[in-house]
Amino acid sequence: MDGLRKLGKYDLKSFSGINSYSDNLPEDIYQNQQAEFLLWALTRVKPDGVIAYVHKNRHKKKKLISPYEWILPLVTANKIKIYEEIVWDRGSTHNHDRNYLYPESERIYILCNPKARPFFKNFDPDGKHKGMSDVWQISRARSSNHDAAFPVSLAERLILCYSKPGEVVMDPYSGSGTCFLAAIKHKRKFIGSELSILHFENACKRIQTFLES
Repeated sequence: MDGLRKLGKYDLKSFSGINSYSDNLPEDIYQNQQAEFLLWALTRVKPDGVIAYVHKNRHKKKKLISPYEWILPLVTANKIKIYEEIVWDRGSTHNHDRNYLYPESERIYILCNPKARPFFKNFDPDGKHKGMSDVWQISRARSSNHDAAFPVSLAERLILCYSKPGEVVMDPYSGSGTCFLAAIKHKRKFIGSELSILHFENACKRIQTFLES
């Protein structure tokens, strides 16, 4: 039913959020899990590799909650380094709570080990030989099989900026398989995992179709 809000009608996706998994953890447990995940991911990253951590700012109880609330303590403890912050301008949102500005952006934190010197290439998506800024205007993906699929172009841009051909791209939350498609297209290897059986099966079909073509 996406798009009915243009007609002034009830738009199911604007008010129901993510439907494919439970998303109601207490805030302290959620933040602790996120911090533990980042530290785990660092143990799997090569010396010049990075974690591309995509997360949006959220509102709860009239308060803005930024991912910096669980990232900065790790920085202060010298357990992780923030190499870059990218603002992803999605150009739209499902969240139309009139108590706040409508959130049309997400953040991409490029994280690495504290002593690392990450590989980086300022990929030029427009072919104009100009470097990119830290604001990426990429429309959100529309998918009938996933609540919050990433655009392939977003995954491609991250892969081209922060990895070399032949290296491994890992996505522990593979969803609909978007990162796999981007990795294979640009001659990277891929490792992924997905908790949802439905998303896993849909991703396998999508990947098989892509490989056959």
